[in-house]
Amino acid sequence: MGYEVMAMIGRLEKPEPAYKEDLENPFDDGSGYPYLKDEDGNRIPAGHMEQYFSLYAQIDLSKIAYGGNLSKTIKEYREKTKEQNSFPYCYPGFNARKMTKDPYGETLVPIPLETALEAVKKEMETDDYRRLRWFKELLETMKDEKEDLVCVFYGY
Repeated sequence: MGYEVMAMIGRLEKPEPAYKEDLENPFDDGSGYPYLKDEDGNRIPAGHMEQYFSLYAQIDLSKIAYGGNLSKTIKEYREKTKEQNSFPYCYPGFNARKMTKDPYGETLVPIPLETALEAVKKEMETDDYRRLRWFKELLETMKDEKEDLVCVFYGY
């Protein structure tokens, strides 16, 4: 990647189409997913039909080295998952739209946090770029969480 890259860290949420399905009176809020209202009129989610990416943290890596270890790891994961029929979607940023690809047409592919961390460490052996240091520290603080966290890289 020779363009600007945003690293997003989060969790993949599994589809739950039957969540609260037994409750009566589902409504439609325009998102295409059913929802219910509680006694106070607040929205109660009724599940989602697709896997999606739940964003926990993000960091702007600016320009990471094209052909560097992190870039190669991202490319390898894209190649490995090329045959998949569905990819997680996400809504990065405020008021964002649902997306599965970045503006360059690259599929948003989840990479296990540990794999991303190892790629960053290896990249830092030859490149001590400050944003990589920040990213490494962020990944280090998140690696022992009990959740299966992943990284998604978005080129812009």
